[in-house]
Formats: sequence, C-alpha cells, structure tokens
Amino acid sequence: MSEPRLTGYKYGGGTDNGKVETCHEEDFLNKWWNFSTDNAIANTFVPGYSDLCALTGQNGIVFWNEAEGWGAYMDYWEWYCVNGDTMKITDTHTGDTYRAQILGWGYDGCYDVKITYGTTITVNGDICPCQDPFEE
Repeated sequence: MSEPRLTGYKYGGGTDNGKVETCHEEDFLNKWWNFSTDNAIANTFVPGYSDLCALTGQNGIVFWNEAEGWGAYMDYWEWYCVNGDTMKITDTHTGDTYRAQILGWGYDGCYDVKITYGTTITVNGDICPCQDPFEE
C-alpha cells in the first residue's frame, strides 16, 4: 500500500503560474476540524484553542471544547474559498477576518495551512479532523 501523495503549492504540486487548487468548500463542510501549531507565541497567547473542534456549516460554525465538554453555535461566522488555495473566515460581529492559505494535503486527512490575521500576524499549522463529540 502506498503512502498518500502530498499535494499543493508547498509540496511542489504547483508553481507561481500553476498552483494546485487546494481550497474546496465541500471538503470542509459539515465536518469537525481542529487547528494546531508549533508556534510558541500563538500557543502562549491563545492557549485554549487547541482544545476546540469546529464544525463548519453553511450558516455558521459550532465550536466544541473537548477538554471541558461544552460547545456553542455561532451563526455570525462566514467562511468560503476566495480563490484556489485560500479560505476567508470572517466574524461578522467584529469584522475580524482570517485567511487560511491551504498549502497542501498531508497525512491522516490533515491540511497544512498558513493562517493570517490582519496584515501582520501569520501562523503556520495544521487543520486536522476531530472526533464528532456527539458520536458514540
């Protein structure tokens, strides 16, 4: 059995003139996801995010805290692919916008991403599938 092939711009799957399309909304819709990073600054300033799983729906996002066993549905989050490799995620209450550049698909169903907030904050990490908290 062969290993899955890494895809996307970061893994040599595209060039400046021909990037591999890695952002497909249907790949993320109605699935549970978790973001993780080795970035020490991000882990220091936002320590609780590693316990959160998010269910991306068409009309909002459900956040579930695995460690504490609680969740919240938030219908003021919008997300969609703005181009072939970038997803835009917006909090419509605050106007905060995040961009997730999907650099490639890796192992275990994870995506290698670069998350940008504003114009100065960028964090590299992975978006990986989470266990559905309501599934037995």
